[in-house]
Amino acid sequence: MKILAVDDDPIILDLLRELLSLIGHTNIVTAESAIEALEVIENSTDPIDCFLFDIQMPVMDGIQLVTNVRSIGRYQHTPILMITAMSDKHYIDRAFFAGATDYVNKPFDIKELSNRINTIEELLIGRRGYTDNLFSATGDSKSSSSVNRPTFSEPLFVNDVDGVIGFTPMQNYLKQLSRLSLFGCSAFAFTLQDAQRLYDNSTEFDFTCAITDVSEAISETLKPNFFLMSHAGGGNFACVSDSHGLLNLEEIQSNVNDRLTDMDTYFSDGRPMYLTVTLGQPIRLNFKSGNNVSTVLRQACINAENTNPSTTITKKEPSGLLGMLGVM
Repeated sequence: MKILAVDDDPIILDLLRELLSLIGHTNIVTAESAIEALEVIENSTDPIDCFLFDIQMPVMDGIQLVTNVRSIGRYQHTPILMITAMSDKHYIDRAFFAGATDYVNKPFDIKELSNRINTIEELLIGRRGYTDNLFSATGDSKSSSSVNRPTFSEPLFVNDVDGVIGFTPMQNYLKQLSRLSLFGCSAFAFTLQDAQRLYDNSTEFDFTCAITDVSEAISETLKPNFFLMSHAGGGNFACVSDSHGLLNLEEIQSNVNDRLTDMDTYFSDGRPMYLTVTLGQPIRLNFKSGNNVSTVLRQACINAENTNPSTTITKKEPSGLLGMLGVM
């Protein structure tokens, strides 16, 4: 696995190189600035498998570097591990929103770093079987192989939609908030109605387009509030937010569905594609060490699945986006 480590402190780079070699990784390239890192990436003849970025660097910080790397087609989904002294939630939010995969605070130890790198390696191995078949709605392929097609329950990558990250980064984001005892967030989910039937009766391209369209509708509805969202498999979209707004549950669900109607979506063969979502009751995330964030996200999805599309959702008194989502 080829790793690019970027930090403006050469001592940290030497330490990273030493620690990585102890856990079996010797193909390490380093850069002392984001600008130098972009030059290394541009001139690299073989692809980089993993990035390790500091945040506080001159000229261009590590979060801006994440944004730049994600704009490069071959690196849209390459793991990016932030290694930084910045523990304020603002930095964590920005890093994951930009496309970070995981986040480690300095000072770090070899066990923690080893665990994160091993997880990234497993993630890479799991992707290699079907990476070439993953594409966004802007892809030009409209055929799919039933052998290589992701299963219905498998989370999909959604490209180029604000606030949308992978499901693994979403889990890592919540784990990082838990480690630092940063409270106040809530998880909630949307469910695409009849998603299984849509999957069964569409190509991989069409289903991916549908997932992307729903993601766009949710993203546009939740703006300008801060949120992170990921496709959680099937017809589920898991969200986390702690921002303020003036929307309630009924309005959010209605606005997303209005946007989906306005999109006027179709299958590749010309059939109209009717997309409708339900929004489940949110779950307040009062973290304690060892909490299983996967369970929280799963419960949020279950709440959305159990919401009756024809049920009118009780309005709450205005108290910000989370309060209006029903989190009191």
